[in-house]
Amino acid sequence: MTETPFQKNATLIGVKATSLLLLLLFIVPSSLFAASRGGFASGAIWLSKEIITEEDSVRISVSLYNSYDDKLSGIVTFKDGGSAVGSASFSLSAGEGGIVSVSTKPSAGEHSYVAEITEATLDTNDGEQPVPDLIGSKTTVITRTVKSAPKKEETSQAATAISTTQGAQERISDFSPTVGNVINPVLGAIDSFRADAAAYTESAMESARAKIAAATSTETAKDGKVLGVETPQIVENVAESKGIRSAWGYFLLYLNAILNAILRSAALFYPVAAITLFIALRMLYRRLTGRYY
Repeated sequence: MTETPFQKNATLIGVKATSLLLLLLFIVPSSLFAASRGGFASGAIWLSKEIITEEDSVRISVSLYNSYDDKLSGIVTFKDGGSAVGSASFSLSAGEGGIVSVSTKPSAGEHSYVAEITEATLDTNDGEQPVPDLIGSKTTVITRTVKSAPKKEETSQAATAISTTQGAQERISDFSPTVGNVINPVLGAIDSFRADAAAYTESAMESARAKIAAATSTETAKDGKVLGVETPQIVENVAESKGIRSAWGYFLLYLNAILNAILRSAALFYPVAAITLFIALRMLYRRLTGRYY
């Protein structure tokens, strides 16, 4: 049976494709086809914060896995550029995964973080054996820009005194980096708002103190005279007005003092904010549905 031109072309293409595949098997290193049996997981390195300011404490974490049949142990060295910023040891049973991390306080500027396995051994029946395939392996490099810290003279007293949620942010990131990347910027923004609001209440307290001092002053209308003229009724009215201003000043002072205490303490602020939000949403629900029971 005679082959048609189409059949001849199809046969020729098949032969060429087979030859090319065989050639690739000889040229391409076999390591590209072999699955790694341990070391860093995909996308293994992350930071506890996305927005970093100078003097902030930042945790660098990596995830590892062990697909060997024996216990895998070693040391991970964390580097910023070419300089080591810390190291952590790991020990993983067969089929186990884990996370190791270190903390650092970066300076302002550009930073490139990478983690490298500098030691790796398998605990075999013949004793500890080094794992050359893992030693020297690295994660991908992640780069972050660290902002300069505000000058101390520009930082308000209230801003430096508030209790922040930095510890909670680090614990959230350690538990789940994905959740941390969503929640931590929100908590950071709330901390910034608290600092600004606390600074405002400090200013309001100073203003209230000034009003109280002015209201309790005895310099006006001395001896019951204004411009040398006896004015008992005017003196009485001035005293009454001062009493009202003094009472109002004390009210503002105490109100801002309470708000300042709440804003400074995370332990007070978040429960109060949650209760306030609950009451507001309940009132809105009642208004929208007409249910007041």
